[in-house]
Amino acid sequence: MILPTLTRYFQEYKISALDLERDADLIISTEFDRYVLEHPEFAKQIPDNALVVILPQDNPDLCEENRKMALAKRELGQPLVYVYVEKVAPQMSRLINPRLELLPSTLG
Repeated sequence: MILPTLTRYFQEYKISALDLERDADLIISTEFDRYVLEHPEFAKQIPDNALVVILPQDNPDLCEENRKMALAKRELGQPLVYVYVEKVAPQMSRLINPRLELLPSTLG
């Protein structure tokens, strides 16, 4: 089972749940930036000076944390935009036609 292995890894390297949430937030923020660049019509719907809050629906803890942080940091009169994200697809390799070459062993 992988869970005990991960638990030991987290304990050994002192990785906390907060670290994992920050990593998840960084990933989803990066993916949102890419999405906006690839879909400018989506970006046009966001008002100037808006506080954009990404709410990952598959991570309720991070969703709630992002919501709380946004309400605490929002400026008076600032538009607030919630972006509901169902989930982030697994990252895919962008390599094209990689090839392997196996060289014979030079030992005995």
